[in-house]
Amino acid sequence: MNHDETRTVLLIHPGALGDMLLALPAMQALRARYPSHRMLLVSRPDIGGLLHMCRAIDEWISIDSQDLTRLFAGDRAFSPVFQSWLDRCDVVVGWLRDHDGVLRETLSRSGIFRIVIESPTPQHTVHQSRRFLSVMDELDANTNTNQPALLALPESVKRVGVERLGSMGVGDVRSIVVCHPGSGSPAKCIRPDVMAEVIRQLAYSGMQPVIVGGPADDELVQQVIACGLQNVAVLRHQPLDVLAGVLSEAALFVGHDSGVTHLAAAIGIPTLAFFGPTDPCQWAPQGRHVTVVSGRPCECIGWEQVLACSNRPCLSISADTIIKVAIALIARYQSVTKS
Repeated sequence: MNHDETRTVLLIHPGALGDMLLALPAMQALRARYPSHRMLLVSRPDIGGLLHMCRAIDEWISIDSQDLTRLFAGDRAFSPVFQSWLDRCDVVVGWLRDHDGVLRETLSRSGIFRIVIESPTPQHTVHQSRRFLSVMDELDANTNTNQPALLALPESVKRVGVERLGSMGVGDVRSIVVCHPGSGSPAKCIRPDVMAEVIRQLAYSGMQPVIVGGPADDELVQQVIACGLQNVAVLRHQPLDVLAGVLSEAALFVGHDSGVTHLAAAIGIPTLAFFGPTDPCQWAPQGRHVTVVSGRPCECIGWEQVLACSNRPCLSISADTIIKVAIALIARYQSVTKS
């Protein structure tokens, strides 16, 4: 059967990188439930592109495309390509709010009968990946899994990562530790001087730290570097596939509650994540290769208090404590890869 005849599943997920990767187990459950269908993902372009490279999905379109604008507006004047997907579509799963019901109505008028649209509202007692899975319960998908969902990076992406590291003068990739000082909010980050000391001690121990940061991380990256760091490779504002390739070469990733941390964990490298005001039982990446380190339990009530908190005891973690955990994780990783 060619692609023009294959039945399809449409997924709509407008979220950021970390949120999307928390939905990977649900996407894998859908793939298992509909193994003969092709999966189309509506998402942010960089995320859709990476998931397509990793064959987690078959096709993707941007959440900002005209077809999606028309879909949400109730206008069915779609492009021929998108219309062909809808004509062959058996299932739609949308992890978003459909306040006025226009989205569901438009899909129904397109002849699609199995439509699941629900925002996976966070619940304090449930990990968020479980919330994404629960949205699909009515589809009878196999959602009874505690296994982490991993991305299979193609060799082309890995080569790009090696080449990018080489262009920065980073040599033996077996000793790389990727460190991400930022996150979606400075309130979720350890102090820059602590991160700088961790990077300094990693370098003293024979590792090669590589600092990564996106556009929103510029200030924190600069604050870390300003703490006396010298001759440390810094990788800024890279496309998601390049970042994924660099991460895939690391012996360890060190970061916070962020999309980059979720990406590192999804690639399967040992991941050391700092969690403070956000609950790791709800938001941390899953898997035995993920280790979460926190300070004292957060006592702030609501995000306004978190932003106003100056001393952040929940993220008061000493550099020595972090280094001990990091070195142990690297040793464990290296012993596994050598066996």
